[in-house]
Parts: sequence; C-alpha cells; structure tokens
Amino acid sequence: MSMYANLLEACVVELDLASGQLTKGDDSEAVVDAVATVDGSGKQWSIALVNRHPSEDVSCTVTMKDRSLEGAYKATILAGDSTDAYNDIKSPDRVAPVFTGARRAPTSRGHKAMKDKRHE
Repeated sequence: MSMYANLLEACVVELDLASGQLTKGDDSEAVVDAVATVDGSGKQWSIALVNRHPSEDVSCTVTMKDRSLEGAYKATILAGDSTDAYNDIKSPDRVAPVFTGARRAPTSRGHKAMKDKRHE
C-alpha cells in the first residue's frame, strides 16, 4: 500500500492500455492493469502498471490523450520471492519496493513499450 500512498498523485486520469489477455476457461482479463495520476498543477504524472502474469514479463502500450512517453523514467517495482509472496509479522519485508528505471523501447510489433532497466 505504501507504493500507492507515496508514489501516486492526487487525481486519477483516463488512460488507454493495450496488453495481452490472461484466459482460463470462459474467463479473461487484461494481463496488465494500470492507473494514471497527476498532481493538481497537471505537471507531475505517475503511472502504476501491474503485470498479472504469474511467470512472464509482459509488454504493453500506454496512451494518454496526445501525450507521448519518451526517454527514461524513474520506476519502482514491487518485488517478492514468489507471485504468492506477502508481508506478515514474521516476514515484514518479503515484498518490497525496488527503485530502478524504465525506458520507452521498440517491440517486435513496432509499438513502444516501457521496459524495466533490470532486464537490459
């Protein structure tokens, strides 16, 4: 919760997200979930992206009106030792934020995607 409380801005804004789907039987949901926020001045933006895939890194395309994401960005990744990891009294830091960077990068389909610098 601290990532959401400390890293997102005050106002939620609309964004379009293109990603693959996770499917099980008749149920399907986007493999990437996202929320975009901005401060009161409209200058400081934050985007939270969640990879729901249990075992693979995924790419996505984020579009916010006519704003194009270019260059390198600060990034915080919530990391744990498994997809089922959680914090409790015995292991309060099993899941913790990792400060890193992300950049806009080409994908095989010609789209642009944010890539975690840890995987370069």
